[in-house]
Amino acid sequence: MPMKFDVYLAAPFFSESERRYNLTILEALEADGLKVFYPARDGVIAKNEIALGKSQDKVLQAVWECDISGIEASRAVLAVLDGRTVDEGVCVEIGYASALKKVVVGYHTDDRSSFHWGLNPMVLKAMNALVCDLDAAIISVRELHGE
Repeated sequence: MPMKFDVYLAAPFFSESERRYNLTILEALEADGLKVFYPARDGVIAKNEIALGKSQDKVLQAVWECDISGIEASRAVLAVLDGRTVDEGVCVEIGYASALKKVVVGYHTDDRSSFHWGLNPMVLKAMNALVCDLDAAIISVRELHGE
């Protein structure tokens, strides 16, 4: 992936409400001048590719490779952590980015949590910052990755 991105938007996009919410975040990031890799727009969508008759194994491999390349090509990851639990794919994206020493900013506006202290410690400790406001998320991404 030759293009470089400022931020990889890690977020679930399986329901209409998630997709609309993510578009709000994406538009705010891009309006602030950030180059964003968003898998639902810039990646491989498994269900669409499988519906075209492509091999499931090949499609799943393509999703993995595309998203991993997107993380590697990005300076930071903004992870949407809302939901009853954090989305499994977002957890992998957070972990991979953290292992690469990328800046990871968690964006969490949801009061629900599996633990009385908040999010899972493995998710919390993989992040450089945890914010509950979109403006703060943009500021954190900019500040933490060196702008």
